[in-house]
Amino acid sequence: MIERTLKLFRTAAAVCNFTEVAAMSGMTQPNVTKQIANLERRLGVQLFQRTGRNVRLTPAGEVLRDECEHLFDVEADILRKLRSANERKRSYCVGGTATAGSFLLIGMNTLYQKTHPNRALHLKIERPDALCRMLAAGELALALTDAPYDRTFFLSEPYCMDRLVPVFAPGYRKRKTFSLGDYIRGGGEFILDESGAGGRAELERFAREHGLPEIDPAKITEVCSTDAVKILVQAGGGISVLSELAVENEVKAGVLRTGAFAEGDLLRRVDFIYTADGDQRFVHDFIGFSRKHMGRSLIRASGR
Repeated sequence: MIERTLKLFRTAAAVCNFTEVAAMSGMTQPNVTKQIANLERRLGVQLFQRTGRNVRLTPAGEVLRDECEHLFDVEADILRKLRSANERKRSYCVGGTATAGSFLLIGMNTLYQKTHPNRALHLKIERPDALCRMLAAGELALALTDAPYDRTFFLSEPYCMDRLVPVFAPGYRKRKTFSLGDYIRGGGEFILDESGAGGRAELERFAREHGLPEIDPAKITEVCSTDAVKILVQAGGGISVLSELAVENEVKAGVLRTGAFAEGDLLRRVDFIYTADGDQRFVHDFIGFSRKHMGRSLIRASGR
């Protein structure tokens, strides 16, 4: 599989210190330097710029670092398939967006594999755009998404409705009903996932449909994960809008509170999506299994 020198380069690219690389790899520092120099000579490019004991990647080194991540992912996928073949298992890769994947798909995968010992499932949690690219490229058998997707390209099956709710720090609001319009007009602070993510897009759609003013970008703190959103909301940095599924544990623990929009329910559909070129037998078996064994509790959690 991938040669040792590339693995050594990957470590060096991460820490940018050959002495540390030597300690981590059980080698001497001169040997690390020699191995990297041999790799540079074979490739015909300089990968690191040396400044005393410290090194930093050249533009060519940055390209190789990024390509190595893809190579190691491919190697891991090949090894999984080989192990599955050796154990006479069929291997499938399924994906999910942050909320749908973390709070729904993990449970589906676990239960499905317990009752289907001849099948190995591998889960990938990705941003919606990356998920669709992987599905189109045949890297996923199917995906569970709560974000918009190209309905002219992907086949789909509805799974459940997910309610998005306003989320506050404990003690912030005494009343459950929350007017989004009043909050926007009053210059309230928002903590939201980065632009383009599913929940953010649904909030903007909801505001447009109810004729609410646009949210002032200066009043938005953008972060790149649901966990970061919850931490900042809990600290009193503002309010957010999240799936009920994503905050269920925090609400039970009393570290976050949720309410209901005075303008009405903010709902989004959670769909299974797949392509016509995939393994249709597995796709429909997995979807049917999930609906039969998990659908009732999920519909209740989604507020339907």
